[in-house]
Amino acid sequence: MRKAADEGAIVRSCAVVVGSFPREVRLESILASHALAHAAEGRLYQGALLQGAESCGIKAVAVPKQFIWKQGEATLGLPQDELRRWIDGLRREVGPPWAEDQKLAALAGWITLTQVA
Repeated sequence: MRKAADEGAIVRSCAVVVGSFPREVRLESILASHALAHAAEGRLYQGALLQGAESCGIKAVAVPKQFIWKQGEATLGLPQDELRRWIDGLRREVGPPWAEDQKLAALAGWITLTQVA
């Protein structure tokens, strides 16, 4: 945020791609499952990012991973294949790493920019 401010930008929102995680999972089950432990860790980081943004006065937006491409299509008014081409094309400007996580984060940011004025 400081670097953005140093360059004259104002950070008003933070988009975080969130996965689904069943609320009723007991701690014992999480500790017994390597996959659930990683999912719970991811959920912890997602929550920390959202809370951290809010505590800095930034609008925090959770964008569900499961529906992100449909939400992008609806919000941005572009077909999913065109959205994917645009997001894939960012790699030339941004550089590596440019895996699925980075692509989804870029799309979540784009969606959020249309919602925050």
